[in-house]
Amino acid sequence: MIGESGVGKTEILETKYDNIKYIRENQEFLVESNKKKGIITKDKKTKLQITYDSIEKIENKNNTFYIVSENNLYGLLDENGKRILYSEYDKIGIDIKEYSQNLVTNGHILRENFIPLKTDTEWFLFDIELGKVLDFSYDSFGCPKGKNNLSRTYGVLEVPSYNLIVGCKENKYNLID
Repeated sequence: MIGESGVGKTEILETKYDNIKYIRENQEFLVESNKKKGIITKDKKTKLQITYDSIEKIENKNNTFYIVSENNLYGLLDENGKRILYSEYDKIGIDIKEYSQNLVTNGHILRENFIPLKTDTEWFLFDIELGKVLDFSYDSFGCPKGKNNLSRTYGVLEVPSYNLIVGCKENKYNLID
């Protein structure tokens, strides 16, 4: 499909990309040129500029976002490519393997409204509804199973029945509403 012309019709994309992948669900193309990535629509419009080291799509029930990386730092764009957070975070999202018993299925968006952001040593939450990074910081999110000695317990990141997130600061845990 690289640089492929339409079947006897016009070219959809120019023959200038090192790699092209088709994103079926939104009928767009993830393109790569000189080790940089971007997204082009089927209408030949540039949705995300070809300037990113990586692009990852994340979603909740109402929103689509793109986590983009530039120079080993991560930022966030909305579904139209508008910058929400500059690429100044070391990580966006949490590894949820340790919390599988907690029924957490999305480490990028917690409680359908909060995106975890990590700088050098601190974690923050971006509130999707408010459109801003909240003012408090934590050392980590979640309480892994290894922190207690009870046999019938498991690590906890979210408390779904109360709609809470577990935060940790200086080895002390907190519940965030």
